[in-house]
Formats: sequence, structure tokens, C-alpha cells
Amino acid sequence: ALDLFERIGDDLGKANCLQFLGTLYIDLDQLDVAESALHSALKLFREIGNRLGQVNTLNELGRLYRGTRQYGEARTTLSWSAYQLSVDISDTLGQGTSLLYLGRIQTDCGELDEAEQSFTDALRLYETAQSPYGVRLAHEELDGLRARRQSIQPSDTATPAIRYPESSSSNSATGSADEL
Repeated sequence: ALDLFERIGDDLGKANCLQFLGTLYIDLDQLDVAESALHSALKLFREIGNRLGQVNTLNELGRLYRGTRQYGEARTTLSWSAYQLSVDISDTLGQGTSLLYLGRIQTDCGELDEAEQSFTDALRLYETAQSPYGVRLAHEELDGLRARRQSIQPSDTATPAIRYPESSSSNSATGSADEL
């Protein structure tokens, strides 16, 4: 299809194909090829002024950068580029996707409060966009985050901390052994 769009000069068709191929290559773990395809798609979407295509491509680039643990690049791509552009064009679904991906990055980086806020905001946006799939994804991420928090909290059955009684003397370090 890409060759056909090139032959007939359909830049939108070509950009869409490149974005789809980039997404496919991410899923196939061919990340260098994926990044190249997505950057080519992004360039074409910018040239023809298709901002929705830019949002979708930037979200995929953010997903790719997260997968390669390039968290700084992923944050910039998602939170500044994709999210802001989706706000500019009133793309509620794109905003939700950007925040969902951003929440995943925040979770990876141990920023659990920020991740919870991102997932909650994504859920609200997906509900507004009437996207059952997005709503399900946001709920799954929130559930996973809650489970992660529970697994890192101290257990109720852990040995309680030792408490030392306060000494009645002015210098507690010199209290008697009977006070313990």
C-alpha cells in the first residue's frame, strides 16, 4: 500500500501507512525500523497539516520510547507534544491516550501519585469520549497501580516497632533499666 500511495502522490495515505507500520514494528520489537517509520509519518503529517495524525504518531513514539526506557524522551513526546496538540484540536481520545501512556511511564519511574492522577484523568477523558476500550484500559491501570501500592506497603503482620518508654528524668538517656 505504501508503494501505491507514493506512486499516486497521496501523502496522507503514505503517512497513515508509515504510522501503521511503525506501530506494527513496535509490536514486533523491531524498534529501529519502527522509530524511522514513525518519524517519517510525523514529518508527512506536519507537512500536510494533519494534526490528528501527528497526535497519534506522537503517542506511538512515546510508547516506543517507554519500551526502550528513554523516559525523558517519552515524557517530552507524550506530555508536551502529543497531549498539548490533542488539547489544541479538542481530541479527547488523544488526550486520554497521552495521559494513559504518561501514567505508565510514571509508574515505571515509581511516581505512583502522579501516575494515579494521570490514569484518573485518562479515565475521565475516555468516559467523555465514550470509549469503552479506553475506559477498560484506564481501569486496568488504576487496578494495577492499587495492587502495586498494596504490595509495597508494610504488612499488618510485620513485627511492630520497638517502643521505648520515656524517662521521667530530664535526660532520657540516663533512665534506669527498670523503665524498659
